[in-house]
Amino acid sequence: MCRLNEPHKKPYLSYTITIESSKLNIPKLSEKQMSLFKKICELKDEGMNFQQISDELNRLGYAPTRGKVGEFNNRKVWSNYMKIKRNLDRKDIIHPPDLDDVELEWD
Repeated sequence: MCRLNEPHKKPYLSYTITIESSKLNIPKLSEKQMSLFKKICELKDEGMNFQQISDELNRLGYAPTRGKVGEFNNRKVWSNYMKIKRNLDRKDIIHPPDLDDVELEWD
């Protein structure tokens, strides 16, 4: 049986949910980045400044995440440390939908 002209429309409900989160597109940290961050933290906890840490990383044969062995300087150490720390410190904050914005429309 073909029902082209159905006399009664069946109601349906459609909705849109908007979700905001601080972690929608955060790149994963590589093992190399985590290893470097742990070493920088370890040396920092020993009381070294970023220049001393760069000298030690170069001596130990560490390579920057984008570079060659022996290319660390105090700015690269600081930059690597801050970027990875900021990534790790990010909290997953989800803002639930505001239920006051709900509207029902019947057609």
